[in-house]
Parts: sequence; C-alpha cells; structure tokens
Amino acid sequence: MSNARNNEVIAHYKTVNPSLRVPPDWPLLAARQRALYEARLNLPVRLFEGANVLDVACGTGEFTAMYAQWGAHVDAVEGNELAAARIRPLFAALGLENRLGAVQVTELSTWAPASASYDFVICQGALHHVADPADIFRRMVR
Repeated sequence: MSNARNNEVIAHYKTVNPSLRVPPDWPLLAARQRALYEARLNLPVRLFEGANVLDVACGTGEFTAMYAQWGAHVDAVEGNELAAARIRPLFAALGLENRLGAVQVTELSTWAPASASYDFVICQGALHHVADPADIFRRMVR
C-alpha cells in the first residue's frame, strides 16, 4: 500500500467511532457472506467446521469472525494496527474468543507466513493493493 493510501486509511480509522461492538447489521452481513460462499463460490460453509483458516489482510475481522462462527479456528494477518486492534474485541463480543489464534500485524510486503498449516487461506480485496501480488500469493500457498 502506498504511503499516501496508508495515511488515508489510518486517518479514517482514527475518525471512526472506536466502538468495538458487533455491527448492528451483523445478521445481514453474515447472511450475505454465507450466500457468497455457498451460492456463488459453491463452497458449503459446513466445510469450515473444525478447519484451520488463515485470513490474510483481514481488516477489522468481520469476515474472520464469520469463518469462526461457521466452526473454523482462525489466525489473522493485518497491516493496519488500528484495524487489527478491533479483531479480538469483536471476537469477544461474539463469544468466539476460543476460535481466534494469532493476530499478526504486519505489512503484506514484508509478511512471512508462520509454519502453521491451514485448510483455507483467504485474502479478500487486498492483493490488488500490493506491488507484487504474485509474491504474496506464493507465500499464501507455500
């Protein structure tokens, strides 16, 4: 992410209400994500039950929490420390603390994957922001 874009994102997070409550439209968000996976991607969410998931560039963790609600154990990677700081409180508000493992705060350009093995590695809406998406993709599928 460029410095200007990074500064813009950080400025946004500083102005947003720092409330760590569950978003009021959570059921709608969860239903849409479920429909995306099951209807559009043909990936039944039941496959997440007991799976180990890595969510790369997870933002504030809303989608990460949905994978946990579907039964996955999740680790997260996020480059924005203000966004990453919201992940654990969101999981706590949803009663999912036991499904969240590591939250790594690092830029994708310098990210080094842990030695853990995952059933799913998910990266939504981030690869187009990095200079070398192929490099990040190679690290995700190692």
